Amino acid sequence: MKIDFNKTLMTLAGDPIRDGSMEMTMLSEAAKLAKGRSVANVTDAAEVLDVEKMTFAALVEAQGEAFALKTCLANLLVGRRAQSEKELDGKEVMRRFSLADKLWKAKEPISIKVEDVVLLKELLKLAYNERIYPALIIGQALQALEEVDDESKEAAPKIP
Repeated sequence: MKIDFNKTLMTLAGDPIRDGSMEMTMLSEAAKLAKGRSVANVTDAAEVLDVEKMTFAALVEAQGEAFALKTCLANLLVGRRAQSEKELDGKEVMRRFSLADKLWKAKEPISIKVEDVVLLKELLKLAYNERIYPALIIGQALQALEEVDDESKEAAPKIP
């Protein structure tokens, strides 16, 4: 099964989800425009951005690159382990690292093993249950993992 891990995840309105929090973007952009004024928190940042007439659209654009499926999945594979997940041995850590590396480096749709799809789905369910990512991101990631490859007509296993 081939999956496009470079696929951009979208908001319900159809706009790309950006990689970066709005709070950090506000603080960062305000600090650039502050001209000696203190920017200690979001309230200070909002005042600076208002004075400098920075639009919300400009803030959204400054948020960062579009959030791709591979970013979500690679973070789950090599990021902090979910609290409810069991201890991992060295072999499993290397498996996850290798899969994350493969997803990250893919420039076009690639095939992955059914066992890897099962692992990714399990990690996505844990990520949702532990509030690592919201349903908007988890749902799109799960949907992408369940798509059928037109050439092989082989579907990934359905979520139990």
